[in-house]
Parts: sequence; structure tokens; C-alpha cells
Amino acid sequence: LHEVLGEHFDTFVLNRRLSSYAPGTVNNDVIYLQSLGKEIERVTGVNVTGGLEQEAADTAERLPFTFAEIVRIFGALKIMGELAREWTTYLLVLLYTAMRPEDAARVKRRDIDLEKGTIKVKSSKTAGFKRKQEPKPMHDALLAYLRGMLAEKELAPDDYLCFNLARKVEKHLSQEFSRILKTAEVDTQKAKGENRRHEFSQKTLYSFRHTSNVWFGAAGANDEEQKAELGDSTDQALRHYQHDNDPEVLAARRKKINLMPRVPVAWKGNNKNSVVAENP
Repeated sequence: LHEVLGEHFDTFVLNRRLSSYAPGTVNNDVIYLQSLGKEIERVTGVNVTGGLEQEAADTAERLPFTFAEIVRIFGALKIMGELAREWTTYLLVLLYTAMRPEDAARVKRRDIDLEKGTIKVKSSKTAGFKRKQEPKPMHDALLAYLRGMLAEKELAPDDYLCFNLARKVEKHLSQEFSRILKTAEVDTQKAKGENRRHEFSQKTLYSFRHTSNVWFGAAGANDEEQKAELGDSTDQALRHYQHDNDPEVLAARRKKINLMPRVPVAWKGNNKNSVVAENP
């Protein structure tokens, strides 16, 4: 630890900023490194992270997919050939668990309980989220699919659901997913954030995590339920995934509101203050 220097941290963060990583991603790195720096300083007495600062984040970030885009994406998976079924499994897990892409690719058979209808959600983000790795109810669509898949294909407890995809790094998965998006004719909405050095796509593999939370929120989940679903504990992280102004989210919430009993009254006549019951 006495050989660790501040320049080691500075160089790492600089390289991240010179690459195509989003400012928010680099800011998370800075937070984690500052925490590590405090521990190093406690042992050595040397402040090695004093020069690290967060930078301004973009207003343009990842966006959720529309329902129509999701349908087209699953319809385009046939281009993946022999891996089409693995991609189907993978994307269903992403969509209905809000796991991060790398974590969803590494779900094992032991994480699935078909009798209880649960899946163990994992997070590689931080050790602090270990407590979130508990079984959660699966959506009926995911449960039905996995029951059919596992009835045909027997897996050992330590086998990955997506054997081939589990061995790919997230960057490779994202590159392959770009082909799927192109076939599905999904506009990735390229943007050049005010604090980015490179243009980036606002709709990517990671957008499934955003989509999952948007759908869950539109279904009536409160903030605490959404944070538990995402494996995140801060209000700031939750706002990043909510997309409250998305037209489809508003439409879904409007539909849910309209499930409430309707009082049969209407405005009629020229008198603006008159409220007249509608005819049954």
C-alpha cells in the first residue's frame, strides 16, 4: 500500500475519460476510488485520491425501449442463428429482472426455482449489494419460458442458462446486440452529450434495465420497490432509471388510473359551474 501513488489513480481516471465512457460512469469510478483512498490513507497516512474530482454529467443518457421496439427486437433474434434461443433467454431475463447485462448473462440453473417461481438476482456492481441477491418472483412470461426451456434442456446446478453468452465480455455482447438493433430497425438515437468526447447511442443493451424499471413503475411500483428491483439504494440512482416524462410511461399510468371506479358525471350546458350526471 505504501507504493500506491496518487498518479496511479489520476492516470486511471484520465484514461476512462479519454475513452467512450459516460461521465456518470467515470463519476462512479471516482466515488469508489475515493472510498478506497480513505482506507489507504487510514493505513499509510498518505492521501492518494485528493486530486480526484467528479465531472459534470450529461443530460442525455440511456433511454428505454418502446413496447413496439421490444417486439421487433425479439423478432430479429433469428439472425443470431444457433444462439437465437440463448439471446431470447438472455433478453427476457434482462427485461423482467432489471439486472445489468453482465449479470444477466451469468445466471445459473441454481438461481432458478421453478416450483416457487423465483429467480435469484445478482449484482456485480458492488459488494454492498450482496444483500439484494435474494430470490424474487419471476414475471409469468419469464417463468413460462424457462419452464419450457428447462423441460427440454436439463442443466446441472452450476450450468449457465446462456452457456455461450456467459463467456462473452459485456463489450462483445453489446457489439452483437447492435446487429440485432439494426435488423430490428431500432433507432439508437445517437447523441453527443455536452460533456462527452465521443458520440454515443442512447438505446443499447443497457436500455433493457431502463425499460424494465419504466414498466415496473408504470405497473404501480413505488420508489422503494423500484430501488429494490434495481439493486440500487439511492434516490439519485432511481431517478436515472425512471424516465417519468416518457410518453409510453404516461400512457401506461393513465391506463392504470382509469381502472379506478368512474363517477358518472359530466360537464353540460352553457353554465360552467353545472355538473350533471351522465345518463347510464
